[in-house]
Amino acid sequence: MDAEAQLSLVLKHIDHALLGVDVQVISEPTTANIARWILVELQKLSSDWREVRLERGDGLVCRVYGQAELGAVADPPDFVNG
Repeated sequence: MDAEAQLSLVLKHIDHALLGVDVQVISEPTTANIARWILVELQKLSSDWREVRLERGDGLVCRVYGQAELGAVADPPDFVNG
């Protein structure tokens, strides 16, 4: 599965969860927590994923870096509230 297909699969899974298909899958749906969740799910598909950056029209919102181990996500070194 290529990177675009992996990302699409993970975003669809998370979108359904946040729409209420799965109840209480994330305790606090902050930008940082959603970015961490996306990275963990992507790393389950492929260990090539090392970073997730969420942006919106007015600039950088959040960047999360992954560790080498599957599912281990580092705290973001920077958080800019857009």
